[in-house]
Order: sequence, then structure tokens, then C-alpha cells
Amino acid sequence: EDITNLTVVLYDGTSLPGTVLYSDTTADLAVVKINKLGLKPVRIQEGSIESGRTAIAIGAPISLSMRNTVTKGIVSGTDVALNDSYYKLLQTDTSINTGNSGRPLLNIKGELIGINSVKFSGVGIDNMAFAIPADTVSYAINQFENYGKINRADFGMTLEQSWEARIGIPTNKGITVKTSQNGVMQPGDVITKVNGISIFSIPDFNEALKKTYNGSFADITYNRGGEEQTVALNAIK
Repeated sequence: EDITNLTVVLYDGTSLPGTVLYSDTTADLAVVKINKLGLKPVRIQEGSIESGRTAIAIGAPISLSMRNTVTKGIVSGTDVALNDSYYKLLQTDTSINTGNSGRPLLNIKGELIGINSVKFSGVGIDNMAFAIPADTVSYAINQFENYGKINRADFGMTLEQSWEARIGIPTNKGITVKTSQNGVMQPGDVITKVNGISIFSIPDFNEALKKTYNGSFADITYNRGGEEQTVALNAIK
């Protein structure tokens, strides 16, 4: 964020100035341009990503002198929600260190399954790293190319998830409206579906919008006083 001088170092040590074309702090992604022809883009894996599949990380851990370092593990989990994550993440036990962030997480075919983003470290914690999934990467690129930014719907509500969702216990509870300025939803309403997709946490809500939001309204199914209702809710901006 707010970077002024950016240098891109290629696998062979070539250094080139880079320009940030687009960035989004919420998705933790940016598009950087360098002026060089003949580069071969990575292929993004299509379809779902499964736990237990091989995961390969390439990066420059600790120092650029260790660029192109390769480590291997597995996809430990998919659809993982951390306390402060807006979208779901991939979990991997592949060794990730400072200098791996922003670098690729690949499958055995060399296809992109994620971009390394964050890890847990500390006494008693081993090999817990997280990556931004390929579908979020593709979504961000598409939004950048079409709109110059990621368009997120603001429905004029603040939301609260259940205590079970906050600590990671499986739950069938929806998320509760805390405050509302849209004139439709009321505090205490419990949202259970977005465009037909069942949701149980705030990241679920964001993921449903990421997959289905049409740019103007969303079908919100909610429970009020024991009665289920569905409304086409327009974004306020």
C-alpha cells in the first residue's frame, strides 16, 4: 500500500522497475506491470481445490539470494476463515517464510492454486500457512480489468456472526443484522441465504456475493420472528 519505488526480480536475477496498476487491501492483492516481452504466464487451476493434494511453494524466503526456493507439502484445508479474513483461504503445511508472501502456491502440474499470504508462528505451532485461493485471484483480476477496482456491495448493514462461527465450531446458524440503514432489514434479522447460497459466517456472506453478485441487488433470505422471508436488496452504493 502506498509504495513508490517497486523492483521486480525475475527467476534469473534480472531486475526491472514495476508499476502498480491496481491494488485492493481487503483481498490483499495487486497487479504489477513490468515492461518485458516473452514472459510465460502461469496457468490457473480450474475447478475445486481438494484437501490432501500436493502443494508447491516457490519464493525467496528470508533473502533474495534464496530466490526460486521450492518447498512441498499438501493442501491442509480449504474454505478456511481466519478471525480477520474477508474471504476464505487455503491452508497448507508447505514451508512458508518471510519472502514467500505474494509468491505462488502450485499444484503438481505447476498450475496456480493460490497466492501465499500469511502464516501462524509461535511455540507449539508447526507449518500452518495460508494462501489466497485461485478463484479469488481470478475474481480480483476480472474486477480490475472491467472496473479498475473490486466492486463490493454495500447494503447499509453491519453484521454479526454466531459465537460458534467466531470460534470455528460447525453451525447451522445464520448471521445477525446488528444495524441497518437500508429501510428493509431490521436489527435482529438473521440472514440465512444470499442468492440461494446458505451462509453461516460473515466470510460465507462475502464469498456468496463474490460468486453471485450482479452489481445492483442480491436476493437475501432472512428470518424475522420465526418467519422466513426473501427480499431483493439493492446496494446503496
